[in-house]
Amino acid sequence: MSPLILIIAAVILPFAIVYSLITRRLEWRSRLKESGFPVVETGSLLFGNLDVIKSENAPWLLTKLANIYGHTYGIMLGAYPAVVTSDPDVIQDICLKKFQYFHSRFDDPTVPDVDSTRAIHVFAARGERWKRIRTLASPALSTQNLKKLYPIALDSVLKFIERLEQDATSRNPVDLHSRFQILAYDVISRCCIGRKQSMQENDPNLALILEKFTPTLKFQKSSTETLSWCLPEFKGLFAWYQSVVDRINSALGKPTDPFAAYAINIRKIVDERDKTENRYDMMQFLKNAEENDWNDWIKENDRPVNFGKVKIDKKMLSEEITLTIRFMSTAGFDTTANTLAYLMHLLAKKPEEQEKLRAEINSYDEVNHETIQKMEYLQWSIYEILRLYPHSSFLQSRRCVEDCQVQEFIFPRGANIVFDTWTLHHDPEIWGDDVEEYRPSRFGAERTAKQMQSWTPFGVGPRQCIGMRFALMELKTVISLILKKFRIKPISEESNLRMRLREMGTVWPDSSKVIFELL
Repeated sequence: MSPLILIIAAVILPFAIVYSLITRRLEWRSRLKESGFPVVETGSLLFGNLDVIKSENAPWLLTKLANIYGHTYGIMLGAYPAVVTSDPDVIQDICLKKFQYFHSRFDDPTVPDVDSTRAIHVFAARGERWKRIRTLASPALSTQNLKKLYPIALDSVLKFIERLEQDATSRNPVDLHSRFQILAYDVISRCCIGRKQSMQENDPNLALILEKFTPTLKFQKSSTETLSWCLPEFKGLFAWYQSVVDRINSALGKPTDPFAAYAINIRKIVDERDKTENRYDMMQFLKNAEENDWNDWIKENDRPVNFGKVKIDKKMLSEEITLTIRFMSTAGFDTTANTLAYLMHLLAKKPEEQEKLRAEINSYDEVNHETIQKMEYLQWSIYEILRLYPHSSFLQSRRCVEDCQVQEFIFPRGANIVFDTWTLHHDPEIWGDDVEEYRPSRFGAERTAKQMQSWTPFGVGPRQCIGMRFALMELKTVISLILKKFRIKPISEESNLRMRLREMGTVWPDSSKVIFELL
């Protein structure tokens, strides 16, 4: 090949690549508009609206966009088209009526292919693979099995109460969020992973999780993650580069990814666990289905799936078990701690609500699995705090696998969907003029069908949070035992929560200190 041709190729090729990237983005913007979606303007064709989604203030930025563009609109996340919606009818159609077209989660270029990699968990899987893992995991969280797990959870909560008594005696301010993280991980590690003893101090696994979860979300233009969103054609190259950096850091003794280290710890437990053990923690249910020599797990899932005709193979790979346990244990710790911190903070500032809830709890002599199901106002209080603070709403997403009409919109194949739960939960047209007020009674007799359809902190439809019943059981138990024993007071009348979206997709309070007083 002549030098001239090489020179021409070296000059033309970069321009051809740039032209292709720009054309692709403009075509997607045009396609979204033709499908009926108003499209958010952006100052960067390369990054699109990534600076919105990858911001610690993302939930509130989306609310501002909804006020400008309406309940359903299009955005570009680098090279990836997305639709953001806070319309309850659109959400219900996507998650229920048209689920076969929206069974996949958001297309994330920073993770391996969810259909072909052995290491995937129930939250990330899609299609027939998701259905298989979900079906095998669900019995661990059935009502029957939750009753068996309840004494284990209760034991951890009672040990937590003992420590709170010491703080109440000395009148030490308690940081709610960090303290509830310790409790929630203790409960989930025993009920999910099968640890036999309570450990509420110096838990090495919790330290790994906090290292991963604590950083706030920040938009970094030069990170390999951002570049993967913007240049998906080169995501394999970026992944290779990151793996090289990780190996070098490991060789130099620098910290590796804490989530990877946590997965290694879980895998050791999975390998040591015997299928014949008579246990009812979540890991045992999955271990019973372990089949590493099984090769029929790869399916083509980037298509509509008729789930009524899916045959479930009762088999799981060790990698699927490991990552599903990792996901369930981290999600179960994070969301529970957030909810408890938000509720206790509000109850400290609203003594009348605290007393009303305490009165209902005290009308029962004992806190157990049966009595907490009867506490109506307690359930409303949990529903209301999750309406005000749907802290895991950014984890709710879908991907359209075939062109599909939903309401007045045509969702194109390949479009990602972001459910803007924060805006939905704060919509005055649905919840009334007091939408920003904490008022649990709105979930009583006055509640409307539209409101219950719009309450979606755990998601909607077949992909609703698998651990919802476990979470509600734990929340009710902790709240009941605390209010039976303590009065909660704010450290100052002006104490307000500052909230920020964290790296792993949930909204945390920066500080949430209160004082517990013994009754």
